[in-house]
Amino acid sequence: MRVAIIGAGPIGLEAAAFFLLRNYDVRVYERGTRIADNVASWGHVRLFSPFSLNRSDWGLQVIAESDGDYKPPAEHALLAGREYLESYLKPLSDCDLLDGCIELNTRVVSITKQGLGKAHAIGQASRGKSPFVILLESTDPDTRRSTERTELADVVIDCSGTYGNHRWLGVGGAPGPGERRLLSSKDYLLPDILGRDIEQFLGKQTLVVGSGYSAATSIVSLQHLANANAATRVTWVTRASHDGPIPLIEGDTLTERDAIARSANELAVKELATSVNSCVTWLPGVELEAISQRDDGSYEVMVVKGGERETIVVDQILANVGYRPDREMYRELQVHECYASEGPIKLAAALLGETSSDCLAQSAHGADSLKNPEAGFFIIGAKSYGRNSKFLLKLGLQQIQDVGELISRDFQQPGL
Repeated sequence: MRVAIIGAGPIGLEAAAFFLLRNYDVRVYERGTRIADNVASWGHVRLFSPFSLNRSDWGLQVIAESDGDYKPPAEHALLAGREYLESYLKPLSDCDLLDGCIELNTRVVSITKQGLGKAHAIGQASRGKSPFVILLESTDPDTRRSTERTELADVVIDCSGTYGNHRWLGVGGAPGPGERRLLSSKDYLLPDILGRDIEQFLGKQTLVVGSGYSAATSIVSLQHLANANAATRVTWVTRASHDGPIPLIEGDTLTERDAIARSANELAVKELATSVNSCVTWLPGVELEAISQRDDGSYEVMVVKGGERETIVVDQILANVGYRPDREMYRELQVHECYASEGPIKLAAALLGETSSDCLAQSAHGADSLKNPEAGFFIIGAKSYGRNSKFLLKLGLQQIQDVGELISRDFQQPGL
């Protein structure tokens, strides 16, 4: 059976190893120039969860079979992204089992069904007998010339994630006037504030937008700069108004996550402040309305709170507002999605029933939650959670096993 996997990130690589061990014909398509390209881009950020939750038993097995001298990280280790990449993901991608199955610089443009349009054979089992047709665009890294071709697959597993496909800053989550023209994609990522990107922030006025752990990480890093250069200042804008910008999880067992949240809140809320001279001005309950640029390159940002408008002048904008799934590649397939989260509907419905705000308390919701009307097409990993940010790698590893169960149960023969 031909299994096509989209994305050579952590879940894509783990899925490839899982299905290759079971003798499926596996191809992995990665649009980046290297495996786990997204992990590399936030390699300076430390994972909250220990290594034991971010690796599979089968992954360690295939690495050990390929390299007898391999020593994995300690199970309790809290690895930075680049450490996770170098100590586990790269050895996994280099192992003998995965040799030749990963295509880099190859973007999945679209996925269709052979001989069938989106509106054909609705709800009919016959639709599942038609293979998927995948349009691929490959780019030569030396000449930058692109070529296109199609490949067939019996099963397609989308592990492409959401990182880099950012949400917007404006009112209601739409782009604000000036946002698309003045901000670039890098303004929505996780910069290395204390490393390669330090000159962009040192001694500057930065606007940070967002109320998640990415924003908290940025805030704490900017305070480190301010301790060395008092001209480093931050305005932190959040839409919600809580006691602190980051809601705390009672009894949080991920100590690194708890520490980041508490540190960021202490910098934002004067009543919580310690002896640190905070560089942060927190503006809760605020929406960003428009962005314009001055002749000197600085930004004028108009924000609204309770109907009152205020203009903030900053040197740069750091948009830690989260990410969302790119659904364009499977637009012509019969995929049932949640209208709010944009995740697959069965899993989205199950996630709505979660009562804990702690992603560590979540468990996978079973194989059937990953099924959708298009038999043989699965969305797993962070993308399966849509706009929900509570995904953990350990859940993606369970999803791989769940998809394996579905394939062995429902697709016994190639092409079916």
